[in-house]
Amino acid sequence: MILLIGLGNPGKKYEKTRHNIGFMVLDRLAQKENISFKTGKYEALFAKASIDEKDVAFLKPLTYMNRSGRAVSKAAGALGIDGEQMVVVHDDLDLPFGRIRFRLGGSAAGHNGIKSIQTAIRSDQFVRVRVGIGRPEDEEDPADYVLTPFNGEEREKLPDLVDLITQALHEYFRFGLEKTMSKFNRKDLFSETDE
Repeated sequence: MILLIGLGNPGKKYEKTRHNIGFMVLDRLAQKENISFKTGKYEALFAKASIDEKDVAFLKPLTYMNRSGRAVSKAAGALGIDGEQMVVVHDDLDLPFGRIRFRLGGSAAGHNGIKSIQTAIRSDQFVRVRVGIGRPEDEEDPADYVLTPFNGEEREKLPDLVDLITQALHEYFRFGLEKTMSKFNRKDLFSETDE
């Protein structure tokens, strides 16, 4: 089984913010697979599906970003899942909007949701889907920036970005990490040429 985790903050106040891209991706994939989330388990919204012949558990922690690890460790313990069976979708300031990057392990790079998961499961050995949101252009504090909605141009492109990520997740379920990385890690959805 794969535990697919989308990071974000619960509540209307946060649902359209950059920090909630993980929730957006899981919502879109759940919509495509025609599955519904249930509340009450693991301090999270939770669902299960069979996708590309893989058993996939969806998890959207309701513990707020900084305590995401609490919900993740509860779900992982109950499902008998270790870090290498986890895929975490999250926002990333160090990638421009329109870029995604799959990777296994690595530092949290200041992302409190990732840091919380690493602390809770005592490992960094899980797959991360880093979704570029770019950095603020002015002097805005990055901690404030991630909690603001996408701008007008980004909002127009966001559905295409979310669909690209769901396509990449299907690739991962079918073919594993290496093939997915080689196909998507250099792709820029909104550029004429990939790197």
